[in-house]
Amino acid sequence: MSRLLLVLFGLFWCFGMNPAVAESSYDVALDSSVSIEISSPRTYGDWVTIGTGTLVKVDGRKSVLTAKHIAEFSALDTVTMRACSMLDEYECIDLEYYISNSGLYLSDDWAIFYVDKFPKKMKAAKIRTTSGRNRMGK
Repeated sequence: MSRLLLVLFGLFWCFGMNPAVAESSYDVALDSSVSIEISSPRTYGDWVTIGTGTLVKVDGRKSVLTAKHIAEFSALDTVTMRACSMLDEYECIDLEYYISNSGLYLSDDWAIFYVDKFPKKMKAAKIRTTSGRNRMGK
């Protein structure tokens, strides 16, 4: 039992969920996380969640960052794609065109949808690097 507690505490500590900051880390994650959903004739018009994304600003533009293999569904003719708030499932924005990196490695599996607005009560995640500069923007 003590080994299990030690492992769980280590996981929570490593992933920013230590008791001192758990509430604020959780709030930040929810404020900028979205579910990526599609609707098509194959889903009988229902919305189906196929992945997640993060709200970010790239060079000052509002954007949704997600995996390229998720974004590629938007290229299908019969598919409509949207990003929905994790705080309110009915607050959604449409996703249409994206940019992505073309590569063969897992680190290249990203795509960015530029959007006009974020879902209500949502905000861009803050991206920090060791140099203090945002790698995706300025």
